[in-house]
Amino acid sequence: MMNMNVLTYFPYTKRYYLTHPWEFFQQCWYNLQRAWKRITKGYCGLDACEMYSFLLELIPNMLDEIREADVGYPVRMTHEQWQSTLEEMSKLLRDAVEVDDFDTPLASECEKPREEQDPKVMDAYWKEVDAKYEARCESLSKGMKMLEEHFWDLWI
Repeated sequence: MMNMNVLTYFPYTKRYYLTHPWEFFQQCWYNLQRAWKRITKGYCGLDACEMYSFLLELIPNMLDEIREADVGYPVRMTHEQWQSTLEEMSKLLRDAVEVDDFDTPLASECEKPREEQDPKVMDAYWKEVDAKYEARCESLSKGMKMLEEHFWDLWI
């Protein structure tokens, strides 16, 4: 997943900015505006555009911070159970992050013109993409159920 840190978000290459320096300064201005919105509102326009990816980066990081702070645990659990619960929630939500479907040997078939594509290879590719999607959805579902179950226990 791409890290959407507002202060380091530059969509173009260094070479582009060398030939278009005004774009660099304009992007710096936009980044400062986004940082200010994050300070005042808690999120910015980039976060709202792809809220799912923002939350799937934010929530596991917060769960890891709670686990690392290690200041307490719910009375109905032991310390080890709470630590493993936080770790599992974090892992499940990280596993739900969208993966690059073109990072597979079958994806090279997609780059060919449509009339040259082998239908069997394309079917295998789309089955693989669907399997990854189903695995992500299952991981997200389990992670969100755990988050809902332990929501009121998330404190430091």
